[in-house]
Amino acid sequence: MWEERVCIFCSSGKVETENHFILECEAFKDNIESYAYILVANSWDNLFSERFDEKLGALIERLHKKRVEYINQMKKQFVP
Repeated sequence: MWEERVCIFCSSGKVETENHFILECEAFKDNIESYAYILVANSWDNLFSERFDEKLGALIERLHKKRVEYINQMKKQFVP
């Protein structure tokens, strides 16, 4: 169900799709903006071209690490 994938990191209420995670999520905006030079003039499809492979990989890795940090912080808040 889509409700299970609603982004828990921002208040947008959007489903946490790859597009949202990489391009839109406010929680990761500072990380996303540091890679704006590869995101600004490119379509979603172009991001996966060979030209951007290494840079996009670095962005996804950085976002994933940040996502794991957020999840761990949330778990600590709810663990008795």
